Amino acid sequence: MITFDPLQPVPKPTSETTETVQEIADFFDKHGDTWRLAYNNEIEHWNQYFPLRRREAWALTQIRDEPKETAVDLGCGTGHALIKMRQLGFQQLMGVDISSEMLSAAASLMEENQLQDVQLVNADVQNIALLADDSVDVCTALGVIEYLDEDGPLLAEIERILKPGGVAIIQTRNYPCLFVRTRKLGRRLLSRRETKIAHREHSPGNFKAAARRHGLRVERQRFIHYYALFPLTIVAPLRRLLQPLDHWLSKQCERAGALGVSRFFASMHVLKLRKPV
Repeated sequence: MITFDPLQPVPKPTSETTETVQEIADFFDKHGDTWRLAYNNEIEHWNQYFPLRRREAWALTQIRDEPKETAVDLGCGTGHALIKMRQLGFQQLMGVDISSEMLSAAASLMEENQLQDVQLVNADVQNIALLADDSVDVCTALGVIEYLDEDGPLLAEIERILKPGGVAIIQTRNYPCLFVRTRKLGRRLLSRRETKIAHREHSPGNFKAAARRHGLRVERQRFIHYYALFPLTIVAPLRRLLQPLDHWLSKQCERAGALGVSRFFASMHVLKLRKPV
């Protein structure tokens, strides 16, 4: 069981902050608007496509029937998932993030929704000293592990904090996605900078094997975020012209998210993992 005073000051990171973790904090402190704006409007019109909300929605469907005592969102960002977790009935909630700016946005959201009992913790997700062994029913980590140098520390920490029978939902960037591979090749040929922050992509099979090595059983998977009109959308002017149709068709592709062939067309891979009893 999580024990904490939700009114206490936000703790500082408890482990020595690595260079990579500091880079993550700095990036999301400066560029958090993308994630804030993704959740501003609950309505998705026919010509809009919000993959970040779709990954969250799938994660929530996978935890709605789990025990509702404790839930932790690692890399909680602006805190939108915590609101949804409370609506599902989770009694004790904790959001962990390394970015103080994202946590400030999450605190404002908690206040707007009158959730004074949600604890927001400024910490490295690879070392959450506030959480005891075998203390959490559900743990989510969406868009987190790809920024870390390796998988092992986070997977080990998740296995440590989960109760026997507890569930984790983890999202990775999907390496086999043809759109991503083509875009990376094009940027490499044109000597363009790849991204504003370093990140890794994962082979679905390799990441499943890594989860098993750390004592987590794979129960379910989903591929999310499609590029329906690829390769037409590689060309920027054509991409802007076709964007409404591309968004609508990409949403239709989400219906195939459970199929293995989707790994070649979707950029996100989400796993439901369980700690054996």
